[in-house]
Amino acid sequence: VLVPRLPDLGYSINRRSDVWADNVAALYEEAKAQRWAPAVDVAWAELYGGAAAHPIHEAAMVQACTLLEEVALVAMEMPARWVFVINQEFIELKSFLCAQMIDEARHVEVCRKRALVSERGLGRASVSAEQALKELLGAETYPEASLGGNLLLGSFVLAMYRALAALATTRADRLWATLAMQDGARSVAYGVPQVRYHLAHAEVRAPFAGV
Repeated sequence: VLVPRLPDLGYSINRRSDVWADNVAALYEEAKAQRWAPAVDVAWAELYGGAAAHPIHEAAMVQACTLLEEVALVAMEMPARWVFVINQEFIELKSFLCAQMIDEARHVEVCRKRALVSERGLGRASVSAEQALKELLGAETYPEASLGGNLLLGSFVLAMYRALAALATTRADRLWATLAMQDGARSVAYGVPQVRYHLAHAEVRAPFAGV
């Protein structure tokens, strides 16, 4: 019940068609049920000395994790940019966006720890990757941000984690990559029906013009 004279909290996203996906509540429950912690769930001791045993493989892993940390930082910031302007009536969605931020903070931690565990240091930042991430972070509307962050970036990250899990030479690497892949799959699982819902219900479809 909307009580008379409720204050305007300044929400600028008030249309269901801009944000909604019918599976968002289920994805939020899944995110809570499948949470994990890099500090305690990954057997980091298995990875010490890996650089000496597999120097080329380890160098590639360090560079991949450096890139994935860059990506996770932006993927964490993207929902943070939008969650406070989305109407509080979409409580399931706002809760899911918060869960996404927690997932990505976890990926920042695990990728950074994995890059540093062999004492090689972080790899090189990528100018092209950072420019692409900047474009995604600067999306002007939520539908654009969701398309870029959950579908384009989410699909790339999902493929990267799947490859790292498949190529892992230790149980620890296989575990964290698989758990991160599981988290990333939720972003794609939200992004696909969100775009479909927007295209089916939005009165103005300008955000996807030219797609």
